[in-house]
Amino acid sequence: MTNKRNPIKQWIWWKPLAIFVLFLCVDRLLSIPYLRNRVTDFKSVDLTLAEVEQNSEPKDFDKSRSAKQIWALGTSRTKAFNAFPDPGYTLADPYLNSEDKKKLADWHGKSIAFPGGSFINFYTRFLQLLERGLKPDLVFVEISPGSFNRNSLINIYSKQEGLSIPYALSHLEYFETDTVHRLFVTRTFLSYRYQFSFSKFFDLLKGKEGKAPLLEKAMKDMNIDPKQLNRYNDFNDNISNFKSKNGTYIFEDDINPDPSSAMYAIKYLWMVNELEKTIYNNFEVDYEQLAYLDRMIKLLETHKIPYIFWKPKSHPNLTDVENNPTVTKLYKEIILPKLQSYNVKYLDMQTVDMKCAYYLDAAHVSPRCYTEITKELLNVLK
Repeated sequence: MTNKRNPIKQWIWWKPLAIFVLFLCVDRLLSIPYLRNRVTDFKSVDLTLAEVEQNSEPKDFDKSRSAKQIWALGTSRTKAFNAFPDPGYTLADPYLNSEDKKKLADWHGKSIAFPGGSFINFYTRFLQLLERGLKPDLVFVEISPGSFNRNSLINIYSKQEGLSIPYALSHLEYFETDTVHRLFVTRTFLSYRYQFSFSKFFDLLKGKEGKAPLLEKAMKDMNIDPKQLNRYNDFNDNISNFKSKNGTYIFEDDINPDPSSAMYAIKYLWMVNELEKTIYNNFEVDYEQLAYLDRMIKLLETHKIPYIFWKPKSHPNLTDVENNPTVTKLYKEIILPKLQSYNVKYLDMQTVDMKCAYYLDAAHVSPRCYTEITKELLNVLK
C-alpha cells in the first residue's frame, strides 16, 4: 500500500517558510535608495562612514612626516582638526601670542571624524589605522553629550553603520556583543535597519509627495538660498579649503550674528530646536557607548599614545539644551568619574574664555578657532 503525503499538511509545513522567504524578498527592496527614502524613517549619516565599513586606505596619514601629528577623534565638531592646527596658519593666527605660536609651530592636525557619528565609529577607524602601522604623537577624543543618548535618532543609525561583518568577526575581542548582534540583525532585515514606516508606505501608495528634508524645507519657507549656508560639507578639512590664491585665509562664519536675520533663525534657532528633538529628547544613558569609551582608553594606553578628552564649546543658544539636568547628571555621576578612574586629562571648552568668538552655527565653533582650542588642550597636558 502506497503512503501518500497529505498536500494540506505539506502546505501547513511549508507555509511559514514560504512567508518568511517572501518577506525577505520584499525586505530587500529597501536596498533601492528611492524606496528607502520614501517608506522609511532612515536618517542618513555622513558618507565618510563608508571608509570605516570598507576599511579603506587612509589619506594624508603619512608616517614619514616632519610635523608632529595630532589625531582628533569625534563628530562634526572635530572635523576642523583636519585643517587645524596647520604650521602655516599657526604663524598667522591672530588669537595666539608669539610664545603660543612657537609652541604650536610643529603641530599638524588630522581628524577621524564623522558627522552624527558614534564612539563605535571613530573607535573602529582608529583601530584600523593603528593596524596599518600608523601612530599619532597625540590624540584628542571628543565627548559630546548627544553621543551618550541611547534614544538619539542620529546615534541609533550611526551605531549600526560603518562596520562590516567580516571585520567584526575577525576582531571579535575588540567589539561589544551587542554591536556584533545588531550588525547581523540590521544586515539581515533591512526594514529593521532603516525603520520601515507604514504611514510613509501608505502615503506612497496614495501618490503623495515625499517630504523634503527638514533643513531644505525650512530654508525654502524663509526664501534662503542653500548656497548661503556654508557648513563646509565638502571639505575633507584640509587647509587649502581656507586659503585664497593670494595666500590669505578665508572663513565663512559668524560673530555676533543679527538675531533678526533669516540666517540666524536657521543656524541658531531652528537648529537648536531640531537638535533638541533628534539628539537630546528622551535622554537615556547609552551604556554601549560608555563601553567603547573604556575600550578607547585601553587602546590608547596599550599603544602608549598621549591623549586628552574634551567637551566642545557650543553657542549659548544650545548650551541650555546640552546642560539640561539629565545630561548634567550623566556627566557628574557617570562620565567624569569614569575618566577620573583612569586619571584621564579632560577639558570642558565651555569653561574656557576663548578669544576666538566665531561660530558656524549653534553647534559648531568656526574652524578659525581650532588653533586656539589646540593651544588650550595642549596646556592641560603640561
